[in-house]
Amino acid sequence: MIKLVSVKKSYKTGAEHTEVLKDVSIDIDKGKYVSITGPSGSGKSTLLHLIGD
Repeated sequence: MIKLVSVKKSYKTGAEHTEVLKDVSIDIDKGKYVSITGPSGSGKSTLLHLIGD
């Protein structure tokens, strides 16, 4: 089972602060398949990296 509740992720580069994920919640039951879709730069890979940690 994978469960994320109100996850946020941001990056700071110099004075610039970029929010990548804002209040993301997901609940995936064991044995289920899901697809994460969205445009380039929407945070899909960042979300997968957080799940993998």
